[in-house]
Amino acid sequence: LSKDDIQYVLDVIYDYYESEGLIDEDTAEEANIDEEKMFEFIAKAARKDGVNLADDMIAQILEGEFQYGVSIGVYTPEE
Repeated sequence: LSKDDIQYVLDVIYDYYESEGLIDEDTAEEANIDEEKMFEFIAKAARKDGVNLADDMIAQILEGEFQYGVSIGVYTPEE
């Protein structure tokens, strides 16, 4: 994976959050994220944009982003 691949996926994650109304500066409510739906959103965007990312690459980036979020308290892992 290149830095550009990672940055692309992170940008599309933000686009997904926006499209789902999960980014709202007026609220700080906890939200549930449909991981499968987000994955499909990213995979579809990559195909549309001509970005060659295999499913396992996207999954690796998503897992890394999630683990980072857990480490800084943004996400709470389900128990």
